[in-house]
Amino acid sequence: MKNDGKMVDIIIQIAEMMKISALTAPKTKGMDDIEVKIVYDKEIKQLSEKMESIGKRDSINFFIRDADNIRNSVAVILIGAKKMQAGIKNCDFCDYPNCDENKKHNSFCTFNIIDAGIATGAAVETASKFHVDNRVMYSVARAANEINMFEDDVKCLTGIPISVTSKNIYFDRK
Repeated sequence: MKNDGKMVDIIIQIAEMMKISALTAPKTKGMDDIEVKIVYDKEIKQLSEKMESIGKRDSINFFIRDADNIRNSVAVILIGAKKMQAGIKNCDFCDYPNCDENKKHNSFCTFNIIDAGIATGAAVETASKFHVDNRVMYSVARAANEINMFEDDVKCLTGIPISVTSKNIYFDRK
């Protein structure tokens, strides 16, 4: 199956729907702590090159394998959480006694991490509804973080490459 121009346009529309799903997913106390970017073409090339360099630098072969997957993807959805304290009394999730201490130590609120996970799940659910191949990849997120694709206060990234082929390129890999 070849991703012609029309097919690519449809996949990009689905990427936009994935973004909407992530942004509108339930979040702790309704906080607006999720950021989403969709990357294509040049940015995919930049991501894949960074993934490959991390793989070589740190001797992590799956980064190199994943870089090849990214090169064959139509788009990559990046989801991150902004550092925002939830202000929940006595939650004790972050190992600080309260949100003020968390913020003072420039730490991450655990609820931001949970929100990023829920947003990621919502995005991949949308992709699956349209039978678009996808996979949540730590390696993509690591590369995006190293090349600062988000502002400094956005961390806890996930990366979701998407593709439509007769065989899912993200599974049954070596």
